[in-house]
Amino acid sequence: MSITPKSETVLVTGGSGYVAGWMIVGLLRQGYRVRATLRSLGREDQVRAAIARQVHADDRLEFFAADLLSDAGWDEAVYGCDTVFHVASPMGQGEPNADLVRPARDGTLRLLRAASKHQVRRFVYTSSVVAAQAPSIAGEVQPRTDETTWTDAQQKGLSEYARSKTLAEKAAWDFIQQDSSGMTMATILPGMILGPVMAESVSGSLELIYRLLKGKVPALPPYWLRDHRGSRPG
Repeated sequence: MSITPKSETVLVTGGSGYVAGWMIVGLLRQGYRVRATLRSLGREDQVRAAIARQVHADDRLEFFAADLLSDAGWDEAVYGCDTVFHVASPMGQGEPNADLVRPARDGTLRLLRAASKHQVRRFVYTSSVVAAQAPSIAGEVQPRTDETTWTDAQQKGLSEYARSKTLAEKAAWDFIQQDSSGMTMATILPGMILGPVMAESVSGSLELIYRLLKGKVPALPPYWLRDHRGSRPG
């Protein structure tokens, strides 16, 4: 496969995650220079090996240590980047009492401040469909949602993950509306994310499939998933 060299350098956060991993692969295939953040560089070799099975990175892939709960590392990671893809966000798997709001919201603001400071042109934030859930009314069809629809972060029974994604995206838009650097932002709100696995670690969305295959789901009501064309699988 021929690669057209590009001058742009992009940053992808949460480089060890499922979504970020495939984003890195896709960007490298398009010829971009890619930087990726990890909470610890101790995982760099593992992530590099997984990506190398998909694409030759050559010298176009760099890793930086940066944690959502710390200011350290973000300036260095962002400096010189044209675009930032912010994917990193905790899901709290196996930690039912974990505080997900602070790393999600505060980490997003840390990165936005660094991006604004270093004149990043475009900021792309991976939010979640759980941040745009209209209130459900018994007996009524769930209404369509758009950019004006927000999940009520204070509603009873809301998962900590949904609360964290809602508050983090709201904080991001509040920041952009007040930012004077000229940086633009787009948000992506995916639902369940499924696909090929690059490494042995299992992502949040793939956890369901993993548990089904391992017989770890004691009971499962009838359900189905739409494919990428929106049609029901046969």
